[in-house]
Amino acid sequence: MPRHSCLLLTPLFGLACWPGQAAERHNWFDEPIVQLSSDLPNCPAPDGPLLTEEQMRAQAHDRIERGTSCYLAHQCRYANSYTYDPEIAAAAQARLQDKPTLRGSTLWLTVQRRFVRIEGCAASQHQLDELAQALRSTPDVQQVEIYAHVRRR
Repeated sequence: MPRHSCLLLTPLFGLACWPGQAAERHNWFDEPIVQLSSDLPNCPAPDGPLLTEEQMRAQAHDRIERGTSCYLAHQCRYANSYTYDPEIAAAAQARLQDKPTLRGSTLWLTVQRRFVRIEGCAASQHQLDELAQALRSTPDVQQVEIYAHVRRR
């Protein structure tokens, strides 16, 4: 799909667009992404929390609103639900380090707003189920989402 760069000329003339290079993507919000294992070769790395500047700006307001609403609803002890993410990532990584559950997989963990997302390649569905159960019992985790494919060597 071709990428286009656009420039707002004036409200009267609207947008002027031309083909351009794809915008650089960054982890603008410093969301944790951790590689948990690397046993299966040729498993593509997930995009994780990489966003273009335009995507970051589009998400900024919603992130503030969602992060704060957790606290206002007395469901979070921190004023922003994103504040938990580094702690959750560290706790999950420590909990899973050297666990047989990860053998034969190539998996990444991303934490965003107390949601844990697992992506990559696993050896079996049973492995993913065990991993999800371990992550659900990690303090402050609100939800675990699995987007990994079952694939054998």
